[in-house]
Amino acid sequence: MAVALLAVELPGWEVSYAPALCLPGYSPRRWVYQATRPWPGGEESVECIHPDQLVLSIGQFCEAA
Repeated sequence: MAVALLAVELPGWEVSYAPALCLPGYSPRRWVYQATRPWPGGEESVECIHPDQLVLSIGQFCEAA
């Protein structure tokens, strides 16, 4: 349910709940909220343990869609 709500809050981002890709200090078996979107020259990606952190991180560190 959190993934569906995040998808509404983050248009243009693909949101999932999946094993960590590169979250420092956490096992790859740790599940996290991930958001990705295409970006010129590649892809932009954000991972957070808590869903509210995902929205805040994108707001602070990424350009608005």
